[in-house]
Order: sequence, then structure tokens, then C-alpha cells
Amino acid sequence: GFDAGIASASNSYDLRLPKEKMKVFIANKNAILNESVQLLVNFYGEEGMKTIYPKLERLEQSKKPAKKN
Repeated sequence: GFDAGIASASNSYDLRLPKEKMKVFIANKNAILNESVQLLVNFYGEEGMKTIYPKLERLEQSKKPAKKN
């Protein structure tokens, strides 16, 4: 579907910015990414995000420390 097409490796885009704008983008890229993710979470809610990105739940579980016996 549409989502798979957008997410595919063959659907890449080279970001073309003037050097001075690229410096600003690089300095702010984490804030831009964070804002984008927050907007998605606010729109879909945490449960909705689990259906969109089911692998995230598995990732969170893999970060948990192993139980010691």
C-alpha cells in the first residue's frame, strides 16, 4: 500500500539545501524529529502508534534489563 511504498528503500530523497541552511538543519534535526514524533503520538495516541509501528514495542522490551535469578 501507500505506507509501504513511502517507507521503501527505493523511495529515498536527497536533501538539497544551501550550506548555511544545512548547518541550521543539522543543528536542529533532533528537535525536528522529536516534534514530528510528538505530533504523531498526539494525533494517534500511544495505542494507535503501536499499530502503526509495532516493532517499537519489541524494541522497548529488548532494552529492559534481564531478570536476575
